[in-house]
Amino acid sequence: MERIFRLDKTTAPAFQGLHPQSPETWFGQDTAAMGVIRDGKAAGLLLSTVSEQTVWLDWLFVAEEYRGQRIGSSLLYRFSDHLRGYGGDSCVHAVCGSEMKPFLENMGFDFPEAPGAMSFTAPLSEVRELPPAKESDRIRPLYTLSEAELNRISYTLGSSPKLSVGIKLPVDIDRYMSESAVYMDEEIRAMLFLEQNGEGIGISYAYAASAGDGGKLLQLLSNAKQSIENRFWKEIGISATALNEKSEEMIRKLMPTAEKSVLWEGSMYLI
Repeated sequence: MERIFRLDKTTAPAFQGLHPQSPETWFGQDTAAMGVIRDGKAAGLLLSTVSEQTVWLDWLFVAEEYRGQRIGSSLLYRFSDHLRGYGGDSCVHAVCGSEMKPFLENMGFDFPEAPGAMSFTAPLSEVRELPPAKESDRIRPLYTLSEAELNRISYTLGSSPKLSVGIKLPVDIDRYMSESAVYMDEEIRAMLFLEQNGEGIGISYAYAASAGDGGKLLQLLSNAKQSIENRFWKEIGISATALNEKSEEMIRKLMPTAEKSVLWEGSMYLI
């Protein structure tokens, strides 16, 4: 027997084996979660971000023993049903690897002919040496920002769809590590968002406003690296996603031995 549930912080722990992060990190602003129970066991999990402007499919996972039984399809269909009447851009957006892409295509997602991004993964010990870490009044940890400053960041990212890939808006500081920070004076010069993902750490977003601000981003990365080295073991995995040739070049220099995989960005229209 199969049952699908809307999840909250109270019911989510029953599904913690289906996601690399602990359930308390799943829920931020605008999070919607659903789970499937089959034969009394957690069989499938879907996490999403539903804002006024966009809907993102953040996570869809089916336990290995239940794959091939249309559990993922059932979850996605039920999720789509809950979105009936949704305004925004009338789409569900997703970023996925090559293994997940055929399934989403069968479910109605459209993808471009070329992948939209490249993912890199390497141990922290293999990340190249960076300039010495240093403090500055212009380097602001994300958790110290005011609501007005967070709104300013959300506005900057939301001004272009390409800028906002990798970050769900509005920015929810609870989902990011304490090493996440912004370099800002009169303008936002650089941003670094980090998330702990199971036994690894993901660079969710790295941003420099211009070529001249690249050094400021490197400083954010240097400060974060030193802090992470102090808090974790040096073989912890670091992953990063390149959205364009410029960011791919920077990541290749930072992580020259990294394993690489392609990522696809697609969307499905809601009917």
